[in-house]
Amino acid sequence: MSNLSNIKTREAIKAAFFTLLEGKSLEKIKILEICERARINRGTFYYHYYAKEDLIQHLIEEYIQAFIQSMEEGLQLNKITKISTKPNQSVYNLFEKCREFASEINMLFQHDLKELIQQKLRTNIQKYFMENIQSYTQVNEKDIDFHVGIKTNQLVFGILYFIENYQTYSVNEFADVYMYSTESTTREILVKEKRD
Repeated sequence: MSNLSNIKTREAIKAAFFTLLEGKSLEKIKILEICERARINRGTFYYHYYAKEDLIQHLIEEYIQAFIQSMEEGLQLNKITKISTKPNQSVYNLFEKCREFASEINMLFQHDLKELIQQKLRTNIQKYFMENIQSYTQVNEKDIDFHVGIKTNQLVFGILYFIENYQTYSVNEFADVYMYSTESTTREILVKEKRD
């Protein structure tokens, strides 16, 4: 199969899966139903995914990688332009990407996958911050783990909250509130840490 054909097939499988998920519990969705709705045979499904759970894992990884890539693109834009129209382009990019996938992720939340998504999100965001923390804030070497922990917790909470409430806020509105609140919280934590 060509690369374009693979992408189209995966998109058809994803669309079929979410269409079925609207009316059925996750446990009741069968591979055969996904195949029929996607207009593919079972062999094609198994060429891409070894089980329904594998499809779900791939979807979650796709969302998380898109989130991280959007942050990286915003970070690179800030570095190139030196002066951004938005103080932290990576945060705006991230919440734009969250909005793009919010309805799908909310469907997964409704089928008891929030904890799994949160765990994978935390692991990947933490890894990203460990590799890039100096791009976001100036930190002493000994304080990196502490700052990464704070930033990871704040961002995971922000992502999950925005996804669950994406119809309530505009991206700019939420990103502005998020950045203000995380800066305030971080300052409070650092002041408390210095006192202790």
